[in-house]
Amino acid sequence: MRMIVKVPSRHRRGFTLVELLVVIAIIAVLIGLLLPAVQKVREAANRAACENNLKQLALALLNYESANRRFPPGIISNNGVPQYGFRTGFGAFTLPYIEQEQVFSLYNFNVDWFDASNEAAITTQIKTFNCPSTPGQPRSDPNAYANCQGPGPTAPNGILASAPVASSDYEGVRQVGFELANSVYYLNDNPPCQDNGVVGYIDPRVAGILCEVGYQAFPASTRIPDVTDGMSNTILLTEVAGRPLIYFKGQHTGLLAGNSTGWGTRDICKLSGCIPNDGGNVNNVPNLVGGGGQYGASLPAPAGLMAVNITNDSEQPYSFHPGGINVAFGDGSVHYIQQNISLTVFAQLCTRAGSEIVPPSAY
Repeated sequence: MRMIVKVPSRHRRGFTLVELLVVIAIIAVLIGLLLPAVQKVREAANRAACENNLKQLALALLNYESANRRFPPGIISNNGVPQYGFRTGFGAFTLPYIEQEQVFSLYNFNVDWFDASNEAAITTQIKTFNCPSTPGQPRSDPNAYANCQGPGPTAPNGILASAPVASSDYEGVRQVGFELANSVYYLNDNPPCQDNGVVGYIDPRVAGILCEVGYQAFPASTRIPDVTDGMSNTILLTEVAGRPLIYFKGQHTGLLAGNSTGWGTRDICKLSGCIPNDGGNVNNVPNLVGGGGQYGASLPAPAGLMAVNITNDSEQPYSFHPGGINVAFGDGSVHYIQQNISLTVFAQLCTRAGSEIVPPSAY
């Protein structure tokens, strides 16, 4: 005879409110732990993409040099410079070498960059000129034409373009400022760095690779033999990210750049040196040595000057990478420079013929 034993059924219940809150709290903690890791991975990817952009632009400039036996001008200052054309910047010369032939075909070198005939070209967004870590991509400069330098457009029709210009996060290095050089860099040098009273003159000790072209005193762009410090020891391109918005130590100042910031304009970096703990001038922009601020011509320079990641105003080196900045050297290599780098060392890396020896351990 079989005996049947009845097991009492258990009533299944749901989560209590306390248990649900505990589960939610655990999930929140896990997300909180994972979020920094996700952000770190995202920034690593952005930084790698930025390095690739700089690599492409540096190789484009080297390919241009190979084809023309000279680098393109960093900036053309005057009208109608033989071989190069009218007022423009280095970015337009790189286009055929970064697979932007279509945009290059739209660019008119027979007029200034801000002429209406160039509007279709320089309003085109080009990914290679933008660092993905910079907020607000893609960006355009609505005031670029208003901030253009010179007496006006050179085209026969006399029409000034007006559409917002596609921004760029990268600039060539033109020079180290005279005031900075005499304050910090060549403090004990004799004679001091100077302009010799000649418009456009650049002391060879402070000149960069992508120099200014157009004045009689400095008529030609750079050749590789001119880089006597060595291509692997001289910065060719640097990040100047975030413009046309002006940033100070990671915070937007509420201001727009007072110069033209597009890849097709004639902007270029002139290292001035920033006062990181300074309150700034009346526009809440930090003062610079040689940058038109309160300390524009002071000698000696105030203590605590820094080169990197203080402000992007006046084309100073700046990025949104935590703790440093990407730069491309003349040999096409890309390096990550710590933002606490000595201003003197960074200045030495910017000059093409300063006769300095800068070991890699210094940066």
